[in-house]
Amino acid sequence: NAIEGLAAAHCDLPLILDELAMVRAEDAARTAYQLASGKGRARATDTGGLASRHEWRVLVISSGEIGLAEKLTEARFGPQRLMA
Repeated sequence: NAIEGLAAAHCDLPLILDELAMVRAEDAARTAYQLASGKGRARATDTGGLASRHEWRVLVISSGEIGLAEKLTEARFGPQRLMA
């Protein structure tokens, strides 16, 4: 939920990702996919109705020593494949 709120708060602004080395590759991949979708997940209200969804347009920038592309490759193939 937090990434949706963060993305919505940065709508039409850059969203800078840093310290990707500290994030599990699978989490980085899931977050990148979610940010690229531009919409939050559908949720229900406490009365069972459909809650409004967050929407955003962000420019994602990776500023760390490990780039997002490298992290996504790690998620797909594992860290041992990157060393080869």
